[in-house]
Amino acid sequence: MSWQKLSLNLSASLVEILSDMLHEAGALAVTLESTATEELFEPPPNATPLWAHTTLHALFETSDDLAKLIPLLAIAVYPSTFSYQVSLVANQDWQKNCRDIFQPLCFANKLWVCPSWSDLPNDGKPYVTLDPGLAFGTGSHPTTQLCLTWLAKHIKGGEYVIDYGCGSGILSLAALKLGAKKVWAVDRDSQAIEATLENVKRNGVQGSAIEAMLPENLPSIQANILIANILANPLIMLAPVFADLLQSSGEIAISGLLKEQASSVSQAYKECFDLLEPTFQEEWALLEGVKSLK
Repeated sequence: MSWQKLSLNLSASLVEILSDMLHEAGALAVTLESTATEELFEPPPNATPLWAHTTLHALFETSDDLAKLIPLLAIAVYPSTFSYQVSLVANQDWQKNCRDIFQPLCFANKLWVCPSWSDLPNDGKPYVTLDPGLAFGTGSHPTTQLCLTWLAKHIKGGEYVIDYGCGSGILSLAALKLGAKKVWAVDRDSQAIEATLENVKRNGVQGSAIEAMLPENLPSIQANILIANILANPLIMLAPVFADLLQSSGEIAISGLLKEQASSVSQAYKECFDLLEPTFQEEWALLEGVKSLK
């Protein structure tokens, strides 16, 4: 079976209205792609990141009449305009493609992250079962890998851990599987909280070993470890908050930042933390350190 793909080249201001119309017209999927060499790293809070020049792709069944739909789209945005093209997309085994991409990964030779369709490891190492989903964090992104490797090297057993910006809950689950006693998983996105709680259930975690919550619901605690895989600007603003959440000599690991952002983020943390040299993977960085006694 084949599909029709409608590709609209348009300005960012038209994305929302046309996305809504395409969904209402029966689009099976709507995705966005940059049509220029722009890079988006940090959208404002609660904003959807958009390129100034965007291509909007919508997938339809071949029986859908796009010749009637396109004039309606043009009328809806008049006097603004867009260009478009229609192409056929051959059917693919999307499930198989996904399974080919997401394979079991081992971190620091101590922890496995496995999709549910893979064979579970039999080498005695702890593992987290996690599939791609709504929230960020499958173990495939360099910043997540940096954080997982750091946890595998630093969790000794019995720690109280805060996972700030928990996404899918992958770092929370990793910390617990590696021996942490308690994890507070924090995210401002309620969808991430939902994803974390679902993955906690999938991994058979019992009781309140992992508590997932919005930032305003995080109790005043003194953790042994705080790990945050978010973005540079929020990391800079949260530096004093993180310091208050850690006990004396507590450890911190932060990622989600680019190599060129490491210096500015480090400056924000030097007042409260003794930092080590950054760790890099591809164009991404991880900063780590210990809460200073000064």
